[in-house]
Amino acid sequence: MKPAILLSLALIALSGFSVGSAHAFTVDPPQQNRSSFVRLRGPGFGATQGKVTIGGLPAAIAHWDDSLIECYVPEAAALGKAVVAVKAGQRSLRPGKARMTVLAREALTGRFKWRLKLPDQYVPARPLVAPDGTIYAMGNFGHIYAVNPDGSLRWVVSPAGGVSGSLGVLPNGNLVVGGGGGVQALSALDGSLVWTFPLTTPLTAGPSVGPDGNVYAVDNSRWSQDVIGAFILSPDGELIWSGGKYYLDGAFTAQEVKFGGANAYFWSSFSVTGDPDVLGGFNAVQLGGGLLWRVTDGVGIFPDAIPNGNVALFRTSNIDLRAPDGSVIWSQNLNQFGGQPQHDAVLASDGRTYFTTTATKLNAISPTGQVLYSKTIGGIISSLVARPDANQLVLQYQPNFGIPAQIQGYDKEANLQWSETLPIEFGVTIVCYYQMQYNASGDSLYFGTAGPYTAQFEAQCYLYAVDAE
Repeated sequence: MKPAILLSLALIALSGFSVGSAHAFTVDPPQQNRSSFVRLRGPGFGATQGKVTIGGLPAAIAHWDDSLIECYVPEAAALGKAVVAVKAGQRSLRPGKARMTVLAREALTGRFKWRLKLPDQYVPARPLVAPDGTIYAMGNFGHIYAVNPDGSLRWVVSPAGGVSGSLGVLPNGNLVVGGGGGVQALSALDGSLVWTFPLTTPLTAGPSVGPDGNVYAVDNSRWSQDVIGAFILSPDGELIWSGGKYYLDGAFTAQEVKFGGANAYFWSSFSVTGDPDVLGGFNAVQLGGGLLWRVTDGVGIFPDAIPNGNVALFRTSNIDLRAPDGSVIWSQNLNQFGGQPQHDAVLASDGRTYFTTTATKLNAISPTGQVLYSKTIGGIISSLVARPDANQLVLQYQPNFGIPAQIQGYDKEANLQWSETLPIEFGVTIVCYYQMQYNASGDSLYFGTAGPYTAQFEAQCYLYAVDAE
């Protein structure tokens, strides 16, 4: 053997690097659609994330540990047989004889445009649609997904420390999200971390981006007395203002901050320890900083607002519409609607207020306070949302527990326009887990589901797009 070749082999041996290692792993499932994930199983991947290629193209990685990698089939991967390769540290691993087959993206029927499979148990926040049409979604296992309008995956990241709260888009297009020990900004290009504003507690509300381009959020004194209360960050993550002390009971998830006029609105609960400094109720903070007014008997169902500043909120026995200065435009007693509200009020762009009650009714109130209707829908109804032009309402209808849910579209007078039943997922009936979101034109609707997570199933759910025209 030539000396040069012997020297090269010696250097490789010293470096610990191996080419085409015999260490094998499996690809699960062995056939998968473009922009859907596969699980690579086998010991020895290492604790530090490396690289995966499928068909020679880099795969977006959702999870990496020593024995499991969850990654996505590239949208541009060629259809048919493909080699899956892993670069783990200094080692290049191949799946031995195993190969995967790349399939075209799943074709859905009816009004469903597409669905994206997620390695999470559920989607805990409303999806966010950016001005450029990108859909952002959060998974409860700490993933953030950026999805193109056609349903192809742009990127997925798992920020250190997890994610929480709501989502917002900054003026420069970057994303803000709670988690990781504070509020984080992620690059719209690839999801990489841009900046972090550190906190010692989870969030009561936000982070949400206001019409002034700043970030509004509230931290939670339930977990620590070392809090800053409500606060405002610049688009670069610098603190502009903070004040007050707020609490969120463990029964509630962090909420979106709603904006109207020159105000930011959110709800908070009273301290169970009786801390007199905690400002429970419904709160209106001025853009730029400062508590403007609050309603102390506001209850824990999130408010909604429209650009002129009017805001709909629930109180102990009433639903109110308030002006930006806190004055009451109208108030209606909830007893007349049968049952109690369990979900957010929806304030449409035309000034109408809609809400659902435990009596399975869809209720509408005019901008001046007249009850327009209280219509029985039946079953279990949730996730009400109004289209941007105010001419359509969409909600989730489930005839009963264990029966597949339906996404239903109504006109503004509560006449049913269309209905689509959610497909069975992984052999079980599923539901839209949280709120739905229209795109700006109102022709598409996005929402996440809750999927199975048992000894039989590893966590998985979907992000859906529905034709809302």
